[in-house]
Amino acid sequence: FIDKSTQTVQITGTAGGNFEKLVVAGDGATTQINDTIDKVDVVLTATKTVGEGGEIVYTATLVDKDGKPVTNTTGPLTITLDNKQVITIGVNESSGTVSAVAPDDVYKGDQTVTTGIEKVTGGEHFENLVPGTDKVTTVVTDTPGTDNTTTVTLSAPTEVSEGGKITYTATLSNKADTDVTLTLDNKQTITIKAGETVGTVIVDAPGDD
Repeated sequence: FIDKSTQTVQITGTAGGNFEKLVVAGDGATTQINDTIDKVDVVLTATKTVGEGGEIVYTATLVDKDGKPVTNTTGPLTITLDNKQVITIGVNESSGTVSAVAPDDVYKGDQTVTTGIEKVTGGEHFENLVPGTDKVTTVVTDTPGTDNTTTVTLSAPTEVSEGGKITYTATLSNKADTDVTLTLDNKQTITIKAGETVGTVIVDAPGDD
């Protein structure tokens, strides 16, 4: 905490010396005790591994220079994460938590979620409150299932004039992570570009026999 003090010591009694008269002079000796700046760190931790759609728990903890929890908080602290979630550490508490849902996408393979502290508000009574700069990473493990299924559908005009053009349209239910190539049974191909859901190919309609 922010504190500075003085210490005064006075003589309250005398003995010996063989003086005719020994008088205590002055008001004693005063020493100013300079404050040492105590640092308190705000440390962020998170769930190490979680399945898709699971819960990631973020914990913010106040620790001293020895890594021990600090609980003498006189007012609440608010820790805002860079994912815009907020952790509150209450009075006389050393930590607080907030939960987030791990992403559940349709692409195969594990992924990582990285989060850090954006800002800390409150805690003015601490001499030196330092938000941690180390980001935390959670591994989100792939859990394939029906929710991860992507469908592709093919559509075309219900009718077209002889000698006209037929546009075949392929549509994905989710955006492609990489280019997707579809082969039709008329030997034509449709390419759906990465980041898109639709691709087309135009073919000639049969002419008049």
